[in-house]
Amino acid sequence: STTTVALSTSVAAGSETNAAEAGPAVTVTNDAGQSVVVGPIGPFWIDRKAPEITVNGPDPAVALEIGEVASVSYSCTDGGSGVTCGA
Repeated sequence: STTTVALSTSVAAGSETNAAEAGPAVTVTNDAGQSVVVGPIGPFWIDRKAPEITVNGPDPAVALEIGEVASVSYSCTDGGSGVTCGA
């Protein structure tokens, strides 16, 4: 037979951890009556923290002419996923 297991987290929004566990330990028994204790399982990485994005534009005190090109750069990081970008 099969069983559905629902997982939830107590990791707060805006935070992340690499030490989350699903538990507690449970006893699993098959149709033949054989049992085994499993869990808790983990660790899991839970990432509820948004990526950080930084945009650097021209100095607000600098006047630009109509049609003049403004230089802009950006960077982003997401510690939970490890994704970074830059231009």
